[in-house]
Amino acid sequence: MNNTLTAQYRNGDQLPMKNKYGFTLVEIVIVVVIIGVVASLAYSSYSIVVERMRAKEGDQMLYAAYAAQKRYMAETRYYASTISQLDVTFPPSAYFGAPVVNIDAFGQFSIAITRSGSYTLTIASNGNITCGGGPVGLCEKIGYGLTVPHPVLY
Repeated sequence: MNNTLTAQYRNGDQLPMKNKYGFTLVEIVIVVVIIGVVASLAYSSYSIVVERMRAKEGDQMLYAAYAAQKRYMAETRYYASTISQLDVTFPPSAYFGAPVVNIDAFGQFSIAITRSGSYTLTIASNGNITCGGGPVGLCEKIGYGLTVPHPVLY
């Protein structure tokens, strides 16, 4: 078997060519573009997954404060107006500020924490967590719908 490539001209003459090794510049550019597109898609998905994990840390903080608020209500028959009144402590978080308690005119509470420079997670007295603020569409991407907490009237 002959390993030599040949080219044929119009007049029928054949010119032997050397073996073809390596890649052309066009092939290399196409591969680099494909790798770039795949990497950009992977990075955007990765950043959303990381933000979901950070939001779950906020959920845990809110659920702990919510449970402490319910215990406080069972003991004193009214809701605590500050986090310091509750029997829960929060270690410093790299992603969220300290929880803040709000009591509305109907006697219902909500506890909110803010992601550093971004969105706010709020748990209402009915136990629903909502997300607000931040870049457009971020709350939906990290798993929170466009629900708005409504006061529960007793």
